[in-house]
Amino acid sequence: MKVIITDELREHMKKKNRTIISITIRKVESGCVGSVQELDVRYNKIPKELDKFIRFDIEGIEVYVISNLKLKNDELILSVKRSPLLTKELDIQGIELKL
Repeated sequence: MKVIITDELREHMKKKNRTIISITIRKVESGCVGSVQELDVRYNKIPKELDKFIRFDIEGIEVYVISNLKLKNDELILSVKRSPLLTKELDIQGIELKL
């Protein structure tokens, strides 16, 4: 697995004084359809069950990725995008979620 952090995200995290990203998946019950998967991203919090995560140190940013995460091309790209409210938020590309 390869994790790429864009320069823009690196700068954004520096401004927000963040050095840790943890990425997990949680199941969300959706009524009669069953359950769907949803990303759960946390900043500046090291996961409790470290044995379930793969740790990457990328230029001073620690990235913890849950080990059962399914990737499209064995590559995870972390960047920044603007939300409709014009705030910056994390954009994650390369993950396959079950919907």
